[in-house]
Amino acid sequence: MNFKSHHRAEELLLSETAGEITRAESEWLHQHLDNCPACKDRSRQWQPVLQSLKAFQVQVSPELIRSTKQAVHNRAQELQDSRPGDLLFWSAAASSWIWILWSASWLWSILDRLGNSLRLPAWTWQMAFGFWWLLPAVAVAVVLSLHREQQRSAAESGIPFQSFQEEG
Repeated sequence: MNFKSHHRAEELLLSETAGEITRAESEWLHQHLDNCPACKDRSRQWQPVLQSLKAFQVQVSPELIRSTKQAVHNRAQELQDSRPGDLLFWSAAASSWIWILWSASWLWSILDRLGNSLRLPAWTWQMAFGFWWLLPAVAVAVVLSLHREQQRSAAESGIPFQSFQEEG
């Protein structure tokens, strides 16, 4: 038997105690235990502990359950409110692509002429072309970052925040 088999047997023993084991896994486990004295011995040692864990019950007050559900709901709402609206995201993406498509051909020719007239290596003006394409993405990232910061500071101060989608 190899280490993987022993490790799998240990995991399946725990899963079996929790009732989370398939028939095929159970068959494999019992076959392994029949053929592996070390795992069989370990299984015998663990049985009292695993049975006591299985019998252990936790009493949770209804108030704790209610407050936990409320906290999870509040956090989910907070996360949903803190992200910028889909309209803002998609309009920024669309404007970025329009900008790229509109400016690509004329920018390439202008930078090519400028690079050749200044006798610059081709990679320098090609890098400038790449940075020009990154400009809309950087601008959108800045706007979204500022929007998120405004939301965060409004939430901390208790002042209602009007998002981009709520305007108009």
